[in-house]
Amino acid sequence: MNADLPIAFDGWGRMEIDLMCADSRLVVEVDGAQHLADPVAYRRDRRKDQLLQENGYLVLRYLAGDLAKELDSVLDGILRSLRPSTSCAAVVCESGQGIAILGLGHDQRSGERLRR
Repeated sequence: MNADLPIAFDGWGRMEIDLMCADSRLVVEVDGAQHLADPVAYRRDRRKDQLLQENGYLVLRYLAGDLAKELDSVLDGILRSLRPSTSCAAVVCESGQGIAILGLGHDQRSGERLRR
């Protein structure tokens, strides 16, 4: 599920991100409870967001629990953020129960989200 970008971060020559659509320069990060409970992790995530934005990426952050409880809302938010010409056709979600690949499409005529 993770991808690497050639952006120096925390002493490394690369940055690990959860999910990316390169065509739209969109990064999706999924945060567990530790990201909010630990001030060091919280600050690290803010630095990461800033570097990504400085390099032309839009960053969307979601709580891991929202993937299970509010999946439709999360997917709608991602789709609204994609550029119309994007070729991203799937979102990969990982949970404690395994990995799911959610096929996404967009009906250009009606603007409706398609879920496969």
